[in-house]
Amino acid sequence: MALIELIVAVVIIALLAGAFYGLWRRGKGGQEKSIPAQALGKAKGVDCQNMLQQLRAAVQMAAMDNEDRPPPSLPADMAGYSKCPENGQPYSYDPQTGRVWCTTPGHEEF
Repeated sequence: MALIELIVAVVIIALLAGAFYGLWRRGKGGQEKSIPAQALGKAKGVDCQNMLQQLRAAVQMAAMDNEDRPPPSLPADMAGYSKCPENGQPYSYDPQTGRVWCTTPGHEEF
């Protein structure tokens, strides 16, 4: 009886492993992204969001020091934060309004 239970447990584990392996490996041949690629993309999006938040805070502080006028360019000490981690494209900055934004597709709402 114990042998049958063991065999059933192994079969169930094998079926679950096969199903998860299929989810893990999907995306071959130009289809949907695999699960690790989706997680990496999400992490880069969160990193982009954080960098934009830091840049906006730096611009706001620089504007407060300069009679509420935004700086003519992004603060020099924030150079490491001036590119999107997704594709390395520099962030856009409007010196008239002090607005900083990302032009990477999918990051417009950041």
